Amino acid sequence: MKSALFSILLVLTGATSALAQANLDKAQNCLGEAQIIATVESVGPVSSGLCRANVSDVRFFAENQTCPLSLADVVEKGILVRADNFQCMQSAGSEISGVIVLKADGSIRLE
Repeated sequence: MKSALFSILLVLTGATSALAQANLDKAQNCLGEAQIIATVESVGPVSSGLCRANVSDVRFFAENQTCPLSLADVVEKGILVRADNFQCMQSAGSEISGVIVLKADGSIRLE
């Protein structure tokens, strides 16, 4: 009986340790992430494939608990969105919605 309880305890301890390590690995591999719903205030091309959208009227913002991205950074830097040959996919007054991610180069992109 004692050996069975000891075995169960070892399994639970190992599972908890593996979960903690997985969360630590994720935290070390991400820079920042959040979900957003906001109105595009202004937008302009950055390259042939990207435009920077500045947002206002943020109606929903939820930081990832493991890799938080602050709303202040989003408002300051804007969000890079797809463009097609310098034609921005977003326009002023449109809604931007989705997951945004802080990249290693410091930019914030809509995924």
